[in-house]
Amino acid sequence: MNLRAVYAGAVLLTVAWAQTPAPGPAYPRASGPVGPLPTGRSEWRVATLVELAPFLNWRVGIRADDFRGLTLAEAIVRIDKLALGYVEGSDAQWVSPEIRKNLDYNLAPEELAAVQKRLRAFKVQMCAYRVANLPTDEASRRKVFEFAKALGAQTVVCPADAKSLPALDALANEFGVSVALESGSAAELQGRSNRIGLLADTREAVAGAKDRLMIVSLSEGAGAKDLLRGLYAQGVKPLFFTLHTTRPFDETAGFSHAVDDFEDAVLPVLGEYMIARSKTLTIRGASELSDEVKGKIDAALPRTAPAVPRKPRRLLVMDEHMGHAPIPHANYALERMGRLTGAWETVLSNDLDNLKYGKIRQFDAIMLNSSESDISADPAVREGLLRFVREGGGLGGIHAAAWSAAFWPEFMEMTGASQGMHRVQSATVKIDDPLSPLTKAFAGQPFTYSDEYYRMPDTGPQGTYYSREKLHVLLSVDLAKTPDFYSGRTPFVRRDNDYAVSWIKGYGKGRVFYDCMGHTPEMFMNPEMNQFLLAAVQFLLGDLPADTTPSAFMDVKGETK
Repeated sequence: MNLRAVYAGAVLLTVAWAQTPAPGPAYPRASGPVGPLPTGRSEWRVATLVELAPFLNWRVGIRADDFRGLTLAEAIVRIDKLALGYVEGSDAQWVSPEIRKNLDYNLAPEELAAVQKRLRAFKVQMCAYRVANLPTDEASRRKVFEFAKALGAQTVVCPADAKSLPALDALANEFGVSVALESGSAAELQGRSNRIGLLADTREAVAGAKDRLMIVSLSEGAGAKDLLRGLYAQGVKPLFFTLHTTRPFDETAGFSHAVDDFEDAVLPVLGEYMIARSKTLTIRGASELSDEVKGKIDAALPRTAPAVPRKPRRLLVMDEHMGHAPIPHANYALERMGRLTGAWETVLSNDLDNLKYGKIRQFDAIMLNSSESDISADPAVREGLLRFVREGGGLGGIHAAAWSAAFWPEFMEMTGASQGMHRVQSATVKIDDPLSPLTKAFAGQPFTYSDEYYRMPDTGPQGTYYSREKLHVLLSVDLAKTPDFYSGRTPFVRRDNDYAVSWIKGYGKGRVFYDCMGHTPEMFMNPEMNQFLLAAVQFLLGDLPADTTPSAFMDVKGETK
């Protein structure tokens, strides 16, 4: 599955290679170590989840000199286009078309500063620095480590030399820069500090490296799935993965396939981790609320459901213990609403096993309450949730639930929601379908409300999921009465000026509901909002019929065209 936009191949610029310049004096550090850089690769699952410290903290990048004929500066552009945030530099590669020198400690301070600036400009971090031949004298070796540290590199990659290990170990600990040897065995490193490790490029080498593994070199189509599963099972955490392509005439396209291969390989491991993690996540709820707050919510809850349940109903509520402040308010309101009206039994649980088909059938609907942590990495979870809704179940989402599986195209297609720009502000909300039983609480009257409104994107890889030709919009922002809603800023602007707040959708035999509101606790102390939520849940459960005809095919009165 392609989980990321595939970028077009780039035209390679052929640049002659320079000879390594004669050794010069040690340089003074231009501006200190580069340090960790934010990658901002939100469109790539691996970049946002694999790097999470509780998971594996795997960093994934490319050797810059694998882009044959390109300088480091040019390779960084290609790496950025591949939505990667990490690179391995090499002392055998020119810096740029303007600086026709190899990337080594002979660079002048201003030339080093240019490299640092280039890395920062593209938010790419040099995780490793490769040295083809390590100098034999101590002074030059010190310059190598000093240079690597100034680049922000965590690791120096170099050939193995048993005689040099004691000196390398000392330098690695002095500079805080590890050493990954291109050959050798874990046995040969006994007695050395954990700053000395190995680079492995085969499954056998990875297994033999054991806890000395620092860098894994993976080629496209090299059977990474078993390798990654083995690393995860052993708890081995290499510092860096370098991806390689076997397509010599179009490296950019080849690397794009290599990234796809890595993502496909890591998903089962990620899914296993996310399920195990979910079993440790307590659901947020009443224990986090004061008696005063619970009293205000209780006072605003309806006591009568708009529809009589056709049978006893069960609603599963999940929040994945995320950080939005109103999550416990919403969970409490949903549980109390079901109990006070007798419309459903609420099950509060974050166990993702409940979404697998064998278990999900015990529920009538699922409500994702700002559960922005990824729920979809495990294939069985994806299959179970899709099948459940297709066969007649309900799936609802409150606020940040749009991010619950924002890298899973089928989820975004099913819900119409995806990652979107957002900010807290006051807006006037209009009732797009005043005839829907879900909007009855508002009596057709617009209202002004402050919340963190999401803007569904209309460009890029996620720009096709929200559409009035697919969704039945219930509420949207009245721009005529909210002229500063987007303030002319491009990330917040849709070309069609359509900023929906809530909608419903039919999916197979099932039902979908989404409401981007829910960022403030006051929502669940508002009688109209709670009545709206109650009706939405009954719609999801299958007890309150509602027209799900896409809005593009409805007239202004809410009737089918």
